[in-house]
Amino acid sequence: MNKNKLKTPGNPLTISFDFSTSEQKILFQWLSDHDYKLYLYKASNVVAGVGLVPIWYSIPFTELAAGKIVISHVPTYRAYMAYTVASDVGDEIKVFTISDDVLLGTQLTLDKYGEFYETGKAPSGQIEIISHETKLVQVGLSSIVSEPSEKSKPFSPFCAVTLPPQNSVMLEPRENILIFAGQDGFNTGSIQLETTAPGVIFPYSSEDYVYPLEMIPITYGIKSSVEDGNVKATSSEANIATLLGNTL
Repeated sequence: MNKNKLKTPGNPLTISFDFSTSEQKILFQWLSDHDYKLYLYKASNVVAGVGLVPIWYSIPFTELAAGKIVISHVPTYRAYMAYTVASDVGDEIKVFTISDDVLLGTQLTLDKYGEFYETGKAPSGQIEIISHETKLVQVGLSSIVSEPSEKSKPFSPFCAVTLPPQNSVMLEPRENILIFAGQDGFNTGSIQLETTAPGVIFPYSSEDYVYPLEMIPITYGIKSSVEDGNVKATSSEANIATLLGNTL
């Protein structure tokens, strides 16, 4: 393990920004004043051209005064049925109905009334959704995100596919996280095809690590603040689904 990456047994993964230096303080204040947000994405087997990758977590810089984002790594998911709706900043995933907590290796059936029921087992590491709907539906997986300003742990969508009538799909969460900043006003659930600034992508697991990051002046990109081979740099205008689909 890299000596600069802190292992924190029993704690959730922490993404930590250091805004203590004068340069970082000025940059943080500028980003807050100009309505910048951090955008986080979680990987799955949904890749470019196959499905949609909504923003898993959208956080205004005004909520980051402490410089930390805490994400609980819990291998529990919920399946959902949703619609894509237009908003002021583009398309967004709006969840219509959601299942109970589901462990990996579970088969779910979506009935014609839009309700999910556990009906069997799926291959290890995957969740199968079988649709009995008579029309095209959008389905996907959501997982827990701990928001800095809330005690609750809401489930946020991180992948979506269009499922034909009387059909099924296998969805597989993957433990890669992509993060970058933007001024676009996107929200959790927004659909964005490309990155808007340089960022980073990294894996995480139940071993629970702290990833120290810092902002880059001028480009408003993000980079690791320590030497860490697990944190890979990403460029602006890169395809998000392709980035998340690549194995780190």
